[in-house]
Amino acid sequence: MSDFLCLRFKDINLHASSEIFWTALSSEGQISSSGCAKLADLDRCVPEPQHAQSIVLIAPTEALLLTVVEVPKAQQRHLNQVLAFVAEEQIIDPIESMHLALPMPFTGEKIPLAVVKKSLLKSWLEAFESQGFLADFLFPDVLCVPDAIGDKQIFLDYSRVLFRYSAYAGIAVDESLALSMLQLRLGSIQTETLNLYEANLDTALDLYPFALLTAAAEPKAEVVTAGDESILDNSGSESELNGMVDRLVVKESIEPEMPVVTALSDQLLPRLKSTLDGAQLDYKEIHYTESMSELLAINAVRSFDQRLNLLQGDFRPKSASAGSRRIIKKTSFILSVVLGIFMLVTLGGGSYLNYQADQYYADSVSIYKELFPQQRRVIDPVKQLRRQLRGQVVGRTTSEFLPLLDAASEAMSSLDMSSSSVISQLRYDAQRGQVVIDIRAENIDVIEAYKQKMIEQGLKVDILSANQSQGMINGRIQISQT
Repeated sequence: MSDFLCLRFKDINLHASSEIFWTALSSEGQISSSGCAKLADLDRCVPEPQHAQSIVLIAPTEALLLTVVEVPKAQQRHLNQVLAFVAEEQIIDPIESMHLALPMPFTGEKIPLAVVKKSLLKSWLEAFESQGFLADFLFPDVLCVPDAIGDKQIFLDYSRVLFRYSAYAGIAVDESLALSMLQLRLGSIQTETLNLYEANLDTALDLYPFALLTAAAEPKAEVVTAGDESILDNSGSESELNGMVDRLVVKESIEPEMPVVTALSDQLLPRLKSTLDGAQLDYKEIHYTESMSELLAINAVRSFDQRLNLLQGDFRPKSASAGSRRIIKKTSFILSVVLGIFMLVTLGGGSYLNYQADQYYADSVSIYKELFPQQRRVIDPVKQLRRQLRGQVVGRTTSEFLPLLDAASEAMSSLDMSSSSVISQLRYDAQRGQVVIDIRAENIDVIEAYKQKMIEQGLKVDILSANQSQGMINGRIQISQT
């Protein structure tokens, strides 16, 4: 897991003098350093990372629209086409100029949605990229407000107030509208509390509809002079990412276990508390020792993969794309090397086996010719050797022709044949080891008798054909060893 660098900004339109609150966190969730710098000086104020680092941007919610759209499950298969259509009713600007982002994964038909102008989002990314920071994540600041306690979170940030209603809903207003926004929320929360009280009394008693959150003051922007090579390191308090409750320091005058708020206006916080007291709603108040930006940074990196990241689609992280390209390049190189080695082994092994086969064949031919020097033509030494061996067993000679001829002559001499019965032709097939005899006899009985005599000699005999011509029978007999 990589380290994190959270960069929070409050100006909607960034410029060189915009204040950037930066917080560096280790992969274990500890704040290693933090501070504030002008955008133009950011690259010189932020310390060099010792390990791989993910860049998290925290943007002002005033520049965004956080809403909910309803898409039937049957149409969610084509969500990319449907989403812009259903969200268009809630957006004044042309939908083509807006960037839509949604949390992944999501369930149900009601889908949380974040909307921001493409040109504005592009200007943010280019501003930080010019300082050497390629963003991996971008979250609205209201969705980074701690939500561990209370149903609705109210976080005071100098002259503005962040209202967080749920995991993906919230709004940011200035000090003048804070009380009006709170009164609007009170109307809905009283009804919700009453219904919950009637359904489950114990749960209703444990519910805190609102949590007032305060934090320590923000650091001042570092002043970087020309030629100054050493930048002061504003070290923040060490904070454990997974132990937020342990980092809380609760004032003795308020109830324990409360989320936090930073109020620079001395009048706003008492007025908010007075409004909540007048509505007779229980609430908790917590003060964090971390600064506002540090607290948002800590909460941003908690389960960051489940938050609503605006860097989607055409604005997906460049660092992720570059990393993917590096992985694909490395994988392709490894596959190419493996494939090359496989081809070399295959071709080399095949060539070697072919060479060995040629050698074995040459050796076989050489051995066969040594055994049978009279044999000039050698096609298949193995088959030809088998035929030679069969000839030695039957006729005690090195040829199959002579034993077959002897057997055929002996059978012919034992027959009582007239002078008109003759063998007209005799052919020998050396490859098959067969002798074909053309015989001319007075009748078919002579041919059958000749066949039986040769069978008695232990030969395999077949009458291939027989026909009558000029009062004689012309027959063709094939004989071979059994």
